[in-house]
Amino acid sequence: MPRVLLGQDGESLGLLRLFHLKRLFQWPVLETPDRSFRDPNDREVHENRCLLEFTFPAHGLHFLPNMLKRLVPSLFGCLLGACGASAHSPPVSNTDSPDLGADYVLKTPTVTAVAPGTVQVGDTVTILGSNFVDPVHGTLSISFDGSYTDQTGATKRTSQEVPIIYDSPGIAHFTFGPRVIFSDSGDQIGDFTGEAQVINHLNAALAGGVNAPTTQSNKAAVAVSVTPSVMVEYLRAAGQGCQAITSATIGGQNLAVGLRAIGIPEATTDQPIAFKVRFDNPTLVSMFQGQDGVTKPTVAAAPAMGQVQIAKTITSGRTLMIDPTVSQDTYQITPPLTVGMAQYSSATLTQLQSGAVSQPVGYNIANFSVEMDAGSVTAQQIASIRVYNLGEVRPYDGNTKLIERFPPDAVTACISGGDIGRDITYSEGSADTEERSVTLNSNVTSGGSVGVDIYFQANVNWAQTFGYESQMTSSTEQTKSLNLTAHIVPFFNAVCYRQREQIERSVSLVYYDACGVSTEAGKATLTDWNWGFDIASGLNCPPPSNLPPGQKFQGQ
Repeated sequence: MPRVLLGQDGESLGLLRLFHLKRLFQWPVLETPDRSFRDPNDREVHENRCLLEFTFPAHGLHFLPNMLKRLVPSLFGCLLGACGASAHSPPVSNTDSPDLGADYVLKTPTVTAVAPGTVQVGDTVTILGSNFVDPVHGTLSISFDGSYTDQTGATKRTSQEVPIIYDSPGIAHFTFGPRVIFSDSGDQIGDFTGEAQVINHLNAALAGGVNAPTTQSNKAAVAVSVTPSVMVEYLRAAGQGCQAITSATIGGQNLAVGLRAIGIPEATTDQPIAFKVRFDNPTLVSMFQGQDGVTKPTVAAAPAMGQVQIAKTITSGRTLMIDPTVSQDTYQITPPLTVGMAQYSSATLTQLQSGAVSQPVGYNIANFSVEMDAGSVTAQQIASIRVYNLGEVRPYDGNTKLIERFPPDAVTACISGGDIGRDITYSEGSADTEERSVTLNSNVTSGGSVGVDIYFQANVNWAQTFGYESQMTSSTEQTKSLNLTAHIVPFFNAVCYRQREQIERSVSLVYYDACGVSTEAGKATLTDWNWGFDIASGLNCPPPSNLPPGQKFQGQ
């Protein structure tokens, strides 16, 4: 006898009583749970499945479509029976976001190792394990629970959870910093001993937006030693009230960078601490004045394109603050600054700004490579800040909103079919032309909406944004290739009609402040026009158009 297999995740469509199939079809039914097979995308499916296998007479094959019509509604009405839910986390249905994967099951991760065991602030820490949730379906974090003995000998309990970045199902990483995560003050080196646990967090969209479930790994024994380091204590737009360390800013902002050596004694004349900072020009726009030591400082000049290094040695304390808006200090500069025919290896930094972002969407990454050298102890790390435009236009998603449909206009006089009939082609005496226009609806309060409007109007190519031709008009001249013909029967009359529609297309606007905080700035709306055409015929002159009547749709 032929066989049919029906397979479905335990909780996706409802659960099936086997006796219901027996009673419905009077055919033998066999449950074959946890049986693997391949789905339409050629992926092996075997977990949390319950397959129903039944046989039926060959002569009943032509009844299969009707059978399925009876079977599918029955599935929703069945009660719990032979097929049950898995002991794992239940599958999560997401009908609104099918691209995230319907019936996705959040697996339980494992952690086998956290390395390296010795780190400086700024180092990359790698986590090895399995079943790490990918970025499409969720996020990852790692928790540390144990004790930390700092450089003073004090020991305290500590419990910290930090986000980590997915690399593969068995590899993830995070940057140790910007402070010592085990230290209450954030600046004490020392030794951590305890346990680490990886946590999978399900994407909120898959969980319906509330109470997104998590799964926790085993707890792995971990020992981490934090050695002398250079910390970036400040990286922000200067004078803007931003947090000490910000992840983003906008182009053209003066920047403040603060460095601090930890885990070593304070600098002295006999044991100085040297700091070096490297960055790229023009991602970061700097200006210097050369120092002759005798004559006045030179005019301000920009360094050569490419990597620039500034260095300064301190003989007291452990910190270096770079902020030309507060203090214009002298640094050793590599390569030397060229002013006219002279070169200067020592120069005063007068400006350090985030560079312009040339692309309309996205950001630049401005990197600072910092280094500390205390003789027998060295440390280095890379600090980054994203640089956005003041405003950003989200990509146009193809939306169209009908605002008004105007009454049809007759564009020809009555055309008679005569006594034998005739064929006619749509024609119009003059073109109808309307102006396209872009209006901005800003809701920005910080920084002022007027300035944001001016930025968007001056810096955005709206033709590229919305994908229309560069001219700012829409005309029926663009429809000359229209091939609309009709046959007029004898003794009938015909008239060509044209109908205009006002439509709107919109894109979202995003505004970034100097501290890199994004705000929905509002919308840019393009007013555009469409035309419909018709050849109407009838006994009367003029015959009524077949186009719909005029109507306003705004607000609907």
